[in-house]
Amino acid sequence: FISRLPLNEMEHVGSNFRNLAINVVNHRETNLALSSLIIVLSIYVTIVSVLRRPFVHPLIASTDFNETFMSEESIDYKYSTMSYIMLWLCAIIFGRIISFAKLPSLLGVLLVGIAFKNIPFMSGLLLLDKGISDVLRKAAFSIILIRIAMGFDTGLFRKANCLILRLGAISTLCEIIAITVTAHFIFCVDLRMAILFGIVLTASASAIIFPILANLMAEGYGIGSPFCDVLQSSVPLDNLLCICSLHIATAIVFAVDISYETGIMFAQLIVGIISGFIGGLVLWWLPRYDAEHTHFIRCAMLISTALAFLFGSWTIGCQSGGVFAIAVLTIIAVYRWKLDNRFKISKEEEAFTVIFQLFSMPVMFALIGYDFEITNDLQSWASDCLFDLSLHFCFLFVQDLRSPNKRL
Repeated sequence: FISRLPLNEMEHVGSNFRNLAINVVNHRETNLALSSLIIVLSIYVTIVSVLRRPFVHPLIASTDFNETFMSEESIDYKYSTMSYIMLWLCAIIFGRIISFAKLPSLLGVLLVGIAFKNIPFMSGLLLLDKGISDVLRKAAFSIILIRIAMGFDTGLFRKANCLILRLGAISTLCEIIAITVTAHFIFCVDLRMAILFGIVLTASASAIIFPILANLMAEGYGIGSPFCDVLQSSVPLDNLLCICSLHIATAIVFAVDISYETGIMFAQLIVGIISGFIGGLVLWWLPRYDAEHTHFIRCAMLISTALAFLFGSWTIGCQSGGVFAIAVLTIIAVYRWKLDNRFKISKEEEAFTVIFQLFSMPVMFALIGYDFEITNDLQSWASDCLFDLSLHFCFLFVQDLRSPNKRL
């Protein structure tokens, strides 16, 4: 019927439909209802993906969907839940204590996980299920990825894209290549492991440079200089490149058929970018910028959508696509959020900072430390390091007592 209409009438129908869609989306109650619907659907996708249930009918009794993320062995879930709570509390407390010694709180979180795994009288206290740990790791990773993508300044990138690309992408690739070549040809590390080692070690460089730059700027150095802004914008690009490179390299390095896995990875990249771009455009209009509790709804939509992307792609076997989708989704959404209100994304950044400090960092790195098992040959070395660390902390504590007006 539409094909038989004259051209001007088709344009008129299209214009009316577009105006109707805009009016529906801009309507305050309808906009809130659509935003709530997306949050509920995203949570539903996350739950059925984690529990490995069919999407249409999750209560169906089918042998194809009788697996959950839990292990097959019987486990005391009350004991396991208390174990995760105890590990989380100890990680937060000890990480805070370590920060008083002018050391990264991340170190304290890692040491808590290592201690619960390797100290004899503590090694049998916790009961951690592998499936639950994987889910918690992925949830924490999604928050970390969102924070990294939120730090990418799209407006500054449009002005100084060449310089940011050189600092955040080209220098990162050169560092990965240099570390890989050095590890393989000088230290005789296997090429596959050398590639992964190069990516991981390169990602740690920005964790050292950026805090030093932030401290210098807090002391008044470099204020007003465009180079500091450019360097700050290159750090998220560096982190995103390392994360995406690690996912691609891990899938290709351990693949049986490299050509097949490369094609699959390229397809996941395209699908993830398209999905993230569409999701980011949706977050431009949902919720309204002048709606009540806009920043809270935006945080809820961003978290729920990111979790749905990550766990949904994990369920269908293309986890890298979910990683790319989260990165693109956040970058596209944040670009609009910085322009449509006077707070920009300051409230969202504060919210994700709190979530990172209270959930992502203690959960992710405490579980990483718990997976690190020290052999008998390294136990004496580790005890010496812990003893030296304790002496260092006691020295700083005594020094602070002698100078009560000076903050650590």
